[in-house]
Amino acid sequence: MTKYFQLFLILLTLSACGQKENEKKRPENVNEKFLKSEQATESQNEKISDEELYLNIDFQDFFEKDKISFLINNCLVFKNEILTSDKSIGLTNIFLKIKKEDTILVVSINDKKNIKCKTKNTTLVLTILVNKVENIFTLDLNKGKYVGLEKTNNNKLVLNQSQRQFEYD
Repeated sequence: MTKYFQLFLILLTLSACGQKENEKKRPENVNEKFLKSEQATESQNEKISDEELYLNIDFQDFFEKDKISFLINNCLVFKNEILTSDKSIGLTNIFLKIKKEDTILVVSINDKKNIKCKTKNTTLVLTILVNKVENIFTLDLNKGKYVGLEKTNNNKLVLNQSQRQFEYD
């Protein structure tokens, strides 16, 4: 029995070798690998006009104090924002407008803060964590540049895509 306990301690010690204290898996950092994304840079606010608009993303119905992180093509746009939908109009307080400049996506958050993301491919992949549940969508811009995200059961999202801008009351 003592040999098994010693062997267990040796294996436990070896499994932690090479890890820094802040890299060890703990409940609060399990998703850190996911959130280590392409380097995003902040830029001065420049409003994106309708003519420049490449993609518009609205967080719509059924968000209720949900913790949201959002990446586009593995570039972190925001992390752990708390979203709640206004029940009267079916919309949260965060919206994204995106324009494309060669290999750079300029993501405007609420027309206030811009994030620049380098992208190598033409495919757009949205990765959204809803209360630590991962939702991944690959967009086909032929279906439209207006995207609405609705929360459903179990922190899953439904993606609505349109050629025309969504209307809210």
